[in-house]
Amino acid sequence: MKIKLPIIDYQNYLKSNVLPTFQPLIEHNLNSYIINQNLQVEIGTHVAAQAFGSTSGNDLSWLNFASYSDEEFLQQLFKQSYARYGKAWLAFHLKKLVYLQQLVFTKGLIIQFIDMLPYNNQYLSLMTTYTPIIHPNGEVVAIQAATIETYILRFQGHIDNPNISTYDKSFYDQFSAREREILFLICNGASQEQMAKILKVSRGTISSIIHHQLSPKFGITGSNMKKLMKQAIHAGMSRSLPEALWHPCIIVLNRALLDDANLSDATF
Repeated sequence: MKIKLPIIDYQNYLKSNVLPTFQPLIEHNLNSYIINQNLQVEIGTHVAAQAFGSTSGNDLSWLNFASYSDEEFLQQLFKQSYARYGKAWLAFHLKKLVYLQQLVFTKGLIIQFIDMLPYNNQYLSLMTTYTPIIHPNGEVVAIQAATIETYILRFQGHIDNPNISTYDKSFYDQFSAREREILFLICNGASQEQMAKILKVSRGTISSIIHHQLSPKFGITGSNMKKLMKQAIHAGMSRSLPEALWHPCIIVLNRALLDDANLSDATF
């Protein structure tokens, strides 16, 4: 049976065991941080600090996920994106993170998820793993979070290897925002009808942009979608989700949690 540590013993264990073990990681090129039982970040790497809009991994104590409904906290965490998405939607998804953290503390689960929240006004797709740090008495005393940037969608690999690209910023910059949106959707297998629905324009508009604007930039005659898709993937057009297509969300990857009602968007 797990015996909960007295608060003073818990704090001492964090200071004498958990934090010193993590300290050597601070300068490494890793996005990782430690969450205590109050759902507050104790320490993080400098990379993690920068991702959240801070400068030092020792300066993340303001990051307390339990404050998910606090307007000032949300503004600090999401910067300009707070105004775009609003308190209700961002707090709704942060509450999911709180629930996941509580599952780690109460059940000792390792939880993995895709995090698409715009921290520090950055639009990235992050794969995060929550790993429990367990005291010898069996109590989960902290969570170590480890995060890497990942692809939004991965079935481009059935067409071409998404890791082989010749990304050229000057080439990428010659496309308008709308052209990048269409190219991203093409890379991910969307039909012209689906693109029209997503972008709220007519199918004729999509067809015209593909034929008159995108195909010529890739040196393609006509509207050869298969060839355009292959060249767009090779040019790295599938790597970054255009801001207009961004939809903040948390996607839990644990099969055992897929039907958990606390993680469903239907509750919003």
